[in-house]
Amino acid sequence: MSDIDVYHFTSRYHLPQILLAKQLNLVESNISFTRENAGPKVVWLTTRATADAGLGLRTSAVDKSEIRITVRLDKRSLFVWRDWAKAHGSNERTIEILAKSGGGSRSWRVTEKSIPAASWVEIMDMATGELIDMSAS
Repeated sequence: MSDIDVYHFTSRYHLPQILLAKQLNLVESNISFTRENAGPKVVWLTTRATADAGLGLRTSAVDKSEIRITVRLDKRSLFVWRDWAKAHGSNERTIEILAKSGGGSRSWRVTEKSIPAASWVEIMDMATGELIDMSAS
């Protein structure tokens, strides 16, 4: 198996829900501006260990750069978001707009499977550098 560590960023607000669910759930894949849930749902990940330069994580109602969940996955279950979006019918204009608002898209990856807590390596508070106890998960 060919495993790789990738990162899922979230907010302090969402963390209790994630710990309770014991998995990273699938969400909207954002491949269309005109149709909601136009593509398969995904878990958003990045190859970047820090959220500097934004990654578009601070543009929603909550700051999704506050918490980093490191996950270890089989490379074969990960897709480069740009390529994946195009393969699922997104047009180049939509991809470019989302890439610009998301701090670029070269590091973004998606998986079409929820990620169970068993695949989590660590959870870190990015402001303090403290590791968050995963035993609740």
